[in-house]
Amino acid sequence: MNVGSLVARHARYRSDHLALVCGNTRLTWRELGVRVNKLSNALLAIGLKKGDKLAVVMPNCLEVLETYW
Repeated sequence: MNVGSLVARHARYRSDHLALVCGNTRLTWRELGVRVNKLSNALLAIGLKKGDKLAVVMPNCLEVLETYW
């Protein structure tokens, strides 16, 4: 199972369970899935395709995990 399908699976079957905590921000699996899908669609919209490389430089934060997934 790849990591992306892990988020989708948890968003489906454990949607209201806590997925991530960073400072005062708490995300359920559903919320995380929505955010990951929005970012994925935005990257596709600017022309990224499966297999392309993407570099991310930012401090440790929720957005790093969203980008990873």
